[in-house]
Amino acid sequence: MKRATLNLMGNVKDLYLTCFPNENKRIVDYLFKSVLKPEKTIIEIMDNKVVSALSMVDGVIMINGRPIFASTIMMAATLPKYQNMGNMDKILNTVIDNLEHSELVSLVNTKNVDLFLKYGFRVLYRRNEYELTRDDVQRITNDGCIYDPSAIDMLKLYSGFMRRFNGYRIKTLEDFEKLKQGLNEQGGRIVAYYENNEIKGYAVMKVENKVIHIGECIYSDTLSLFKLLNVALQQRHTVYLNVSSAEKLDKLFPNAKYKVKDFMMMRLNNPELFNRLFNCSLVSVEEILLLSSKPLYISDLY
Repeated sequence: MKRATLNLMGNVKDLYLTCFPNENKRIVDYLFKSVLKPEKTIIEIMDNKVVSALSMVDGVIMINGRPIFASTIMMAATLPKYQNMGNMDKILNTVIDNLEHSELVSLVNTKNVDLFLKYGFRVLYRRNEYELTRDDVQRITNDGCIYDPSAIDMLKLYSGFMRRFNGYRIKTLEDFEKLKQGLNEQGGRIVAYYENNEIKGYAVMKVENKVIHIGECIYSDTLSLFKLLNVALQQRHTVYLNVSSAEKLDKLFPNAKYKVKDFMMMRLNNPELFNRLFNCSLVSVEEILLLSSKPLYISDLY
């Protein structure tokens, strides 16, 4: 077991696509090109090939008004022939030991819940996914809507929107510039709604076959939300809108199908230090939900 090198990252990508052949290749290509770093990727080699690997992506989340460093574990995979041999457990034991000495909490997506439950991760972030068609959304004009809004405008709107939430990712201007570049490489688009030259909403859209997935939708009011959805529904008949579990949009879309989906897991790495910092007495990571009346929010995987 060791850290990957730049030369081995291509092998790690091949490993991941072998394990998850239905993943969007453009997204995977972008992640390995622009997000994942060799020094943050741990691999296991057997028979002269990479058989198991995972990566970590640095990040910062806001908990009760304090910025907390929290890396996200991504792309965990083991070749089928080498599964059930302890390869991923060996990697995770090393990674978890390091995290317990370097950060208070860590995140992972819900692609493999059972695996990460064993290591103390718990599902804390959930999202409401609404399946919307033309019949669900009031028709209004596209006046004020543009593609490719500026990164600074998006940052300002995001920062204001997040004041009502807890546990969200702290984003910088550079993060939004990277989001725009990455989305373009992945074939996605960002649409925004402006009123009196002020941004009122934006939606991050990815087209997959005959549907559009909106992974992040930030809006200041109902009009802004409807404007963004109208643009999306002009491109595809079906739009999947993902919002936080606290955003109850049933009254706006009473006939739309929706479901609550597990999205991200969190691990409390150092309860003693966390309790001293926040002057609390948490025993489990689930109790983080009790620290604030504000609901948790995360809209992206890293």
